Amino acid sequence: MRTLILFLFTSMALQLKGQDAIDKKYLISLLYLKSDKEINGKIRSTFFYHSDTSNAQVEFIVHDEIWYHPLYSFSTYLKENDWGIDSSIIDDKKLFKERYYFEPFKIPLISKLLPPTESKILLTFSKPFGNYLLGEMLDGRVNSTNSFKTGRAIEFLFIFDANGLIKKVLYNITLYR
Repeated sequence: MRTLILFLFTSMALQLKGQDAIDKKYLISLLYLKSDKEINGKIRSTFFYHSDTSNAQVEFIVHDEIWYHPLYSFSTYLKENDWGIDSSIIDDKKLFKERYYFEPFKIPLISKLLPPTESKILLTFSKPFGNYLLGEMLDGRVNSTNSFKTGRAIEFLFIFDANGLIKKVLYNITLYR
C-alpha cells in the first residue's frame, strides 16, 4: 500500500511540475499523514466520531487556504531537543509571529492532491519556514478566516532534513472551546 501511495504522489508531483509550483514539503507531509500507522491511529482516536474504522487510512480534506500557525505548542519539546530552530523564536511567541506571520492565501491545487471525500476532518497548512512545516487537523467546524475553531484538533510540526525528507514529526492534540 505504501508503494502505491508513493507512486501516486510521485506521479502527481511530476504532473504538477509544469503547473503552479507547490512546495514539496506539502506533498511529503501528505504522504506521511496518509501512510504512517502511528499518526493514522492518533488521527483516528482524536476524531473517533468522524473516523471510519473499516478503512485502513483515515480520510481527510486538505484545505486550499494556507494559514499562519504558531509554533508555541511545541516549545517545550523543542527546548529539550536541538532541532535547529533558533531558541529566541521558541521562547518568544511574539517574535515568531513577527518573523513568520502572513495573511492567509489560497493554493487551489493543494486541495486537489487527495481524492474527494465526504470526511469532516480538515487539514490546514502554514507556509514552510526553513526545514519546517506546521499543519493542523480540525473537525471541520471552522470559518474561512481560521478565527473560530471548536472541538478537537491535532497540530503538527514536520521537521525535514537537508534532502527535504521528513526527519521527525511532532504532534500536539488540543481542544478548542
